[in-house]
Amino acid sequence: MIGVALGAATLLNSSPSTFNFIRMLGAAYLAWMGYGFIRDGMRRWRGDQTVATENGGAHYLNTLHPLIASLTLSLTNPKAIFFFVSFFAQFIQPGYAQPVHTFLYLAVVLQLVSMTYLAGLIFLGQYFLGFFKKHSRYAAILWLVVGMLLVGFAAKLLL
Repeated sequence: MIGVALGAATLLNSSPSTFNFIRMLGAAYLAWMGYGFIRDGMRRWRGDQTVATENGGAHYLNTLHPLIASLTLSLTNPKAIFFFVSFFAQFIQPGYAQPVHTFLYLAVVLQLVSMTYLAGLIFLGQYFLGFFKKHSRYAAILWLVVGMLLVGFAAKLLL
């Protein structure tokens, strides 16, 4: 929301080189994530149980309080930041006498929808956690498919 107020969308629209640089960074990020999913999917397929303990950053986040970990991830998530910049800019009227009210209203509605959606994900996640613990090969296949999709999205983004 702060990025929208400061005009980040205008900067991206007015500077094609900045937009292309961010697009290439996004493609590299997607490819890197896809490679990680494929690598871990192969390990899971072979039955290697050391996959989850290898990444020190993820282990550190698991030691934090869930609220702090989720807040940290949310505030540093580049996908969410660019979504806010591109999507919410269209709802803000620069000539409005008190634009703070619009920002607060959008933020409250977004948080209510987000909390409802995430609560549903938590309940579904608990169900699927039990399923995939029983069927580890299915989980490995999903890791591989997600990795291939991310690498494909990265390639598409570069074209």
